[in-house]
Amino acid sequence: MSYYLFVFFSYSIFIAAAVGLYKFRKINAAYHPFVFYTLLASCNELYSYIIVTRYGLSNNANNNMYVLMEALIITWQFYKW
Repeated sequence: MSYYLFVFFSYSIFIAAAVGLYKFRKINAAYHPFVFYTLLASCNELYSYIIVTRYGLSNNANNNMYVLMEALIITWQFYKW
């Protein structure tokens, strides 16, 4: 798979985040953690792309923080259900 196709597929989470933000007030409150999850994933993808391509640094710390926050949000989602 080419690099640009991989980046395009990675950024598809932005569509879900945009729709979630647009419909946030109409969504049942039990699903709000999922919207936050998509926003977190969008921020992670963007930050990872910038840190790797622009600065040439590793995104290990970023990914570790993302996994921790992801686990908390998923736990929160199960609590809401």
